[in-house]
Amino acid sequence: MNTKLNLEATISNIIKNDNGCHTNFEYKTTEFSQRELKITTYNPKKDETFLLFSILDTSDESALLKGLDWIKGHTQQEYSHTVVWTKIGSGSKTYVSYFYTKNALEALLKFYDNKDRSEYIVYEVKLNPIA
Repeated sequence: MNTKLNLEATISNIIKNDNGCHTNFEYKTTEFSQRELKITTYNPKKDETFLLFSILDTSDESALLKGLDWIKGHTQQEYSHTVVWTKIGSGSKTYVSYFYTKNALEALLKFYDNKDRSEYIVYEVKLNPIA
């Protein structure tokens, strides 16, 4: 039984059932021999990827467990933010994306992760009402 594959499948299923997005897992070894995990989502309706979660840890499995814990509990620890945006050259089509972060700057960092910032216009970033 491969724990890493099972954890990836569990996380992917949660995300797919929540918002229909596909999940990508990127692993890197840092210069200090830690493992970096970046979980990104691909939204086929917007044809875009967004950073969901990033962490440094001692192993892939440990990082995935922390990622799973974050996914299960992020609504209790962070705030929902809305980003209204467009991709330059896409006409007047605007999109709305949602991010759970501690503040608006973190929402923008998740939005722009692995993107050329000059290709996007962000019209609005706002904190959603807290229930």
